[in-house]
Amino acid sequence: MREPRGSSGLPSAAPNLRALVECALGSTRGLATFNERANNLKTHQQRERMTISVGELVRDIKPNRTVLFFGSGSSIPSHAPSVSELQKHFEAVFHVSASGYTLAEQTAIIEHRTRDRPRLIHELRSKFKGIAPTGALLNLPLYEWKSIFTTNYDTLIEDSYKRRSSPIYACSSNFDFGIKEDPRAVQLFKLHGTLEKDVCDGDRSRIILTSNDYDLAHEFREQLFDRFRADIAGCHLVIIGHSLADPDIKAVIDRALSIISKAGGGGRITAFIFTKDEGRATLFETRGLSVCFGGIDDFFAALTRLIVPVPATSMPASGDPLDLHPELRPTTLDVAHERTSASSNVAAMFNGWPASYADIAAGLTFSRNVASEIVEQFKTDDKSVAILLGPSGVGKTTAARQVLSGLVATGVFCWEHKEDHTVQSDAWRKLAAYLKASSVKGCLLIDDAHVELSEVNDLADYLASDKNTWLKLILVSSTSQWYPRIKTSSIHKLGKEYFLNRVRSVEIDRLLNLAENVPAVRALVEGNFAGFSRAERRQRLTQRCEADMFVCLKNIFSSDKLDDIILREYAGLPVPLQEIYKVVAAMEAAGVRVHRQLIIRMLGVPPMQTGGGYRTSFTNRLWTSGRVFMLGREGTRSLWASSRNISTIRKTNASICSAE
Repeated sequence: MREPRGSSGLPSAAPNLRALVECALGSTRGLATFNERANNLKTHQQRERMTISVGELVRDIKPNRTVLFFGSGSSIPSHAPSVSELQKHFEAVFHVSASGYTLAEQTAIIEHRTRDRPRLIHELRSKFKGIAPTGALLNLPLYEWKSIFTTNYDTLIEDSYKRRSSPIYACSSNFDFGIKEDPRAVQLFKLHGTLEKDVCDGDRSRIILTSNDYDLAHEFREQLFDRFRADIAGCHLVIIGHSLADPDIKAVIDRALSIISKAGGGGRITAFIFTKDEGRATLFETRGLSVCFGGIDDFFAALTRLIVPVPATSMPASGDPLDLHPELRPTTLDVAHERTSASSNVAAMFNGWPASYADIAAGLTFSRNVASEIVEQFKTDDKSVAILLGPSGVGKTTAARQVLSGLVATGVFCWEHKEDHTVQSDAWRKLAAYLKASSVKGCLLIDDAHVELSEVNDLADYLASDKNTWLKLILVSSTSQWYPRIKTSSIHKLGKEYFLNRVRSVEIDRLLNLAENVPAVRALVEGNFAGFSRAERRQRLTQRCEADMFVCLKNIFSSDKLDDIILREYAGLPVPLQEIYKVVAAMEAAGVRVHRQLIIRMLGVPPMQTGGGYRTSFTNRLWTSGRVFMLGREGTRSLWASSRNISTIRKTNASICSAE
C-alpha cells in the first residue's frame, strides 16, 4: 500500500524532512522553522555543556590536592534524617509548626518558648541514634584526602575511618586544636559542631542548630575557618550536597569563591549535587564554579575505577567480606545494615513500591511461600541460583527480600545490587572465591536481572567453572523479559525457576491477618472492604479477585497509586507491545473475552512475530491485561481509565504512547 503524501510530495510521516526540503526550496515558513530548531538545539547544547559529567570530575581529582566538603543530604544514604524529617519530629514533640519556617527558625522558636535547650538537643540526638555508615561512604578512608570539612552533626565520617582502623582527627572548635594530632590522621573539620558536644552539656562548643546558633557560628571557630581558607588555596574543593538551593551550600560556595578571588585564583571549586537544578547551576557557573549532578554512589563508583586506593594494612575489624572489595560498595546494598538502620515506610508500599528490608523487619509484610522454598533450596549446594519470575505487581522483589532477610538472620552475608549500576562480575567472582576459601556463605540479589543479563551470564559461568556454591544468586525478572533473552547454560545448570502470580490460599489468610492486626496497615484499609466479615473478605479475594496479588491489594486498599505498578510495566514495554497492551486492556474493560488469535487478527500481527520469545511476551501481556478487567468489574479504576497518568510516565520514557 502506498504511503500517504503531503503537499510537498514527501511521506506525511517525515515532517522533519519535509521542513528541510521546504527550506531548501526557499519556503519562508520552512526556513523559519529550521532556524528556530537550529537555535533551540544550539542553546540546548550550550546549556548541556556547562555542567560536567561524573567521569570528567573524577579524572581531574588528585586526593592529596583535594578538599572534600560534605553538606546537607550527604548522610541521607546512610539513613541519617533529612531536614524535613527533623522538622516533622520537632513539630510532633514540641507542637511548633514546621510550615513556613526553616529548621533554624523552627528550633529557635522552640528554644525561646520552652527555655529548654537540653531537651531540644536530646530530641535532635535521638534522631541520629543507631545510624551507621554504609555504601559509598565506607570508601572514604581509602584515599589520602588533603582534608575534609562538613556541616553535618553526625559521626558517620569518623565511623567510616574507625571501621577501616584508619586514623582521623575531628575538630569542631578552636579548643580541639590543642589536642595532639596523629601525623598520619586525616583531618576532619565540623563547622556546625558535632552531636557529642554542646553548651547544654557544659562544653564550650555548640551545635549550630537554631538561628541564634548561626549568629554565634564563628565564636570559637576562627581557626576552623582559617584552616578552610588555607586548605582550598591552590587546591580542588569538591562540595558534596543535596541541593544548590540549600542556604548552607550557597554560603560555603560564596565563601570559597571569595577566598579564591582574594588570593588571585589558583584554586578550583566543583559542586557535586544530588538534585538536578540547571537554572541555579547556570548562575553558579557564571561565577567560575563547575557543577556536576549525580549521587554519592556515582562519585565513589567512578573513583574506584580511576584512582588506586590506599591498600589496607590489615583485615578490617568488621569482618565484612565486602570491605575487601571496595569497588562493590557504591553499587551494593548491605542487607544487614538496611534492616537495622533504615526506617520502615508503609506509605511507600501503599503507593506501589516493593517492601524495604526495614518494612520486612517491622512486620509490615506477609510471608510468601516461595521465599521459604528458596531458603530451603539454598540449604543444599547443588542449586545455587534461584530465578524468580512473574508479571509486575505480584510481589517478586518483596519475596526476594524476604529470602535475604531470613538468610541474614542466620549469619549469611546478604547483599542487593543497585539497579542503576552495572553488575561487576569480576569483582563478585573474587568475593565468591574469598567466601569459598573462608567457608562463609553469601547471597546476592539482582532485581530486573534481564537488564544486566550479560554480566549475570558471566558471573554464573565464573561460579560454575570455579565450582563455587558459597555465593548464592537470586535473579528477579518478569517472565516476558526473561525468556526471549539468551542465557548461559550455567544458569540452567545452577538455577531453579520459581513462578509467582497468584496468592495461595494460606497466603490470603496471612494477608488478611496483616490487614487486621497491624495498626499501620489497618489504617490504610479501604472502608468498604473493612466492613465485610472475615469470611466475606476471604471469599472476595479468592473468588472475585481470582487470588491475583495486584487485584487483592487494590480491593483491600483501593489506592490509585497502586496503578503505578501497571503503568511502570507498561512504560518498559517496546512500542508494539504497548499498542497490544492498550487494545487488550480496552477490550477486557468493555467485557470482551480476549484470546490470542483475536488480537493477532485484529491488529494484523505478522505470523513470524508470534513465535518464540514474542509469543511468551505476548501471552504474558494478555494475562496482565486480564487483571485490568478484574479491576474494572470491581468498580475500581482500570488501566484504560488511567491514561491521564501515562503522560507522567512519558517524561521518563520518551517511547511511551498515551492511551486515547
